Amino acid sequence: MISRVKNLIQKIKTKSIKDIFIIVFKYKFPKFLERVISVFFYLLKLKNVIVFESTNDFAMNSGTLYDYIIKQGYNKDYKIVWFVRSRQKYDLPNNVITVPLYGASIKRVYYNSIAKYLIYENEFLYKRKKDQISIYLTHGTRSLKNSKGLITLPKDVDYVVSASPYNDSLSQQIYGCSMSKFVHCGMPITDLFFESWDELKKLGINRNNYSKVIIWMPTLRKSKYDKHREDFISKSNTGLPVIADPDEFNMLNAYLTNRNALLIIKIHPMQDLREIHVKSLSNILIWSADYLLQNKINNYKILTQTDALISDFSSISFDYILLDKPIGYDFSEINDYKIGIIEDVFSKETPGEYIYNVKDLLAYINDVCNGVDRYKNERNELCKNVHKNQDGLCCQRIVKLLGL
Repeated sequence: MISRVKNLIQKIKTKSIKDIFIIVFKYKFPKFLERVISVFFYLLKLKNVIVFESTNDFAMNSGTLYDYIIKQGYNKDYKIVWFVRSRQKYDLPNNVITVPLYGASIKRVYYNSIAKYLIYENEFLYKRKKDQISIYLTHGTRSLKNSKGLITLPKDVDYVVSASPYNDSLSQQIYGCSMSKFVHCGMPITDLFFESWDELKKLGINRNNYSKVIIWMPTLRKSKYDKHREDFISKSNTGLPVIADPDEFNMLNAYLTNRNALLIIKIHPMQDLREIHVKSLSNILIWSADYLLQNKINNYKILTQTDALISDFSSISFDYILLDKPIGYDFSEINDYKIGIIEDVFSKETPGEYIYNVKDLLAYINDVCNGVDRYKNERNELCKNVHKNQDGLCCQRIVKLLGL
């Protein structure tokens, strides 16, 4: 109790009166109000309702599982309720509605109280009744980031999805849950890797016009939701790692042009876009999560059309190994990453070229363009450990587990 009070005092010291006011009335007060309102719904019986939440609305693991459920027609028997961040209007199938994830909302408390199933991956959805079934899909197969102790799952969560027993010990340290909670259904979003897609065409890009397509997915630097959250000590003049200034960015574009290669830079969904100070060029495309969402594009579908990935501390590399394609790891700012990395995972589970500067970046691109893949065997061995099931049936297993 004393430590909690000390932490609270420390947080207050770092924030202005305005920030404290926002926290109390935007986050704390609505939660208090929810607890009060939920009392009135306590005696209501559970209904055929499935509640979903995801990092971005209708996206990632939750979004993929939702798409599968709709495709199988479960919305005929179940009302599906999405707790969403955005206020935009969605074109939704029959028996699917949205309610706000944040702020005071009687509808949200009502559906949270009467839903048989609570499915989430980012913001925790707490059970209002013991007979409800909750499942945490997570938003990362495995972690390089030292998140141990930073995330504590609700004690009442019934299932935590895992891709294999190999991941459970690390995940248990990160999420603080019992090992008995893990179910090895696999990550729903990786099901997309086992189908054919042509997302680039939807965006007006002819894949055949390029010898190679490389995707770069930098991790979060500065949050657009929390102005105090900056994950790196250092700042970048371009808003991107490795590339120090616009001149280097232009040089990179020329390098790609000479090799007839396309580089797609997919910005983190939580990134404050005001921090990005470069724009798309002929052979470098910068895409935000909002841009893809507006065009109804899933970035995991795009991954199937790429020839190589540039990652860093992100868990995306542990999914991309299913595609058996080269991975370059940007560790140019590894010493500036505030929460740090997990050393034993970093040393054993990054089978690819390490990128510390522009020279390394160009060398990796050159290897990709020339078909050089030095880490194929190590990557395949890691894949066997990380992914128990490599069949594109993760959603099917989860639905069976839930008994839908």
